[in-house]
Amino acid sequence: MADNESALGAWSEFIDAARMLKKEFDRNLSQFGISFIEFKILSLLNEKGPTSMVNIAEELILTKAGVTLLTDRLEERHLLSRTRREGDRRLIYIELTSEGRDILRRAGKSHSLLVERMLSSLSSDDIARLAEITKKIVRVGTPAAVGEEKHL
Repeated sequence: MADNESALGAWSEFIDAARMLKKEFDRNLSQFGISFIEFKILSLLNEKGPTSMVNIAEELILTKAGVTLLTDRLEERHLLSRTRREGDRRLIYIELTSEGRDILRRAGKSHSLLVERMLSSLSSDDIARLAEITKKIVRVGTPAAVGEEKHL
């Protein structure tokens, strides 16, 4: 690994970039009345179909309380609906409504164009390396990996 000062500098740049990207994604998606995290919830539901709130929290690394707050707001705007399953009435499943699909379709096009613009100065090799490096950082930072380090 690089020396500590270089690593801290690189990490600071990485965090600054992540904050800037989220701010820009939120700004872009605000024209559709949703935030970036709401877009992620709608995208997850579109990909997986009806999903429990617990699974949404796990997939997006959110608290259950945070998912409840976000889904409340999305439900108020008729972008998703909640249902209970016959076998286990305790589990609440969330699914997209037709309005949610429409917003996701329109917002998705705009979001994709923004991502393309932001990555336009990178070569396909740069993008592949970016994905590889990001996956490594996430893998090392997962709770399971952190727990493994304690046992070493």
